[in-house]
Amino acid sequence: MSLLAGRTVVVSGAGPGLGHQVASAVVREGGNAVLGARTGARLAESAAAIDPEGARTAYRATDITDEGQCEALAAVARERFGAIDAVVQVAA
Repeated sequence: MSLLAGRTVVVSGAGPGLGHQVASAVVREGGNAVLGARTGARLAESAAAIDPEGARTAYRATDITDEGQCEALAAVARERFGAIDAVVQVAA
């Protein structure tokens, strides 16, 4: 059993690139991935590619330099999956 099974991980910078790969690995290992990135359209594409059924992903356009947007991303994670177990900040 994977250490990520049933865990919820928030990933910033989860559009194309490294963040997408991290979120993919979380879902592949049985976890839930909550994706944040500045561009909402790319974010939706990324989430759909990772989890076509949408059962283990959630996302929200987020600029990590804005505290309110970060709090909103965390709220999405808690509302959808109950808790946040880890945060991976890929966005700079």
